[in-house]
Amino acid sequence: MSTRSAKVNFLLDLAFRVPPLLKEIDSTTTTTGPRISDTSLSENILTLKKTFEFWLKSFCTPSSRLDNKDPTASPNKPKPSIHDLTCESLCRICLLLLVSGLTDLEEKKNPTQQHFSRPSPTFNPDQYAGELRQTASLFMRATKIPIVKARGVSGALHFLGAYYSRVGDAKGVQWCRQLKESVCSEAPYLSWDVMLPWSLLTLYAIPLRTTEVTLGAAREALI
Repeated sequence: MSTRSAKVNFLLDLAFRVPPLLKEIDSTTTTTGPRISDTSLSENILTLKKTFEFWLKSFCTPSSRLDNKDPTASPNKPKPSIHDLTCESLCRICLLLLVSGLTDLEEKKNPTQQHFSRPSPTFNPDQYAGELRQTASLFMRATKIPIVKARGVSGALHFLGAYYSRVGDAKGVQWCRQLKESVCSEAPYLSWDVMLPWSLLTLYAIPLRTTEVTLGAAREALI
């Protein structure tokens, strides 16, 4: 699967590496017998995580990581495009999944039930969930077209909702529900369940004036 954007191709290449790692995490955290080295798996996840963060730094403009309500933001800065926010959303979804997986591996290593004796986790998935929430909020303000809103935030809400439900964050679950209801109220004719497969469609609608950066360093960062 390829597009005419090197930026998007790089991101998709990274994203396709996530499901096999998640499958290994599930296998590792559910089995009680001999298994693949947790250390080796963690290192692979960390490498991919760092590469996603490299992608964010290289390809996401600062404006797409700033909340439009930030009083320090310059009004002359261009607003992030639907295309850029779709790319950023996919990247942050993958980061949330990877960091959640790393947390699961840490808990597998330290199964102590007493909360006070369990070491603090190395990563905080809530931080990554919060960044994905901000991207979804930016997407909601980037367009007035209900079907584009639904398509753009359905992926983020799917994974955020699953994460918040798993960790028992009732406020997070409520936030996802309210955002979904907000979109659906604008377009009651939409079937929400069929939106998820279309959530990445905008990745293939490459803006004509997209500026490609040199990919030499980016390619070196690939695993």
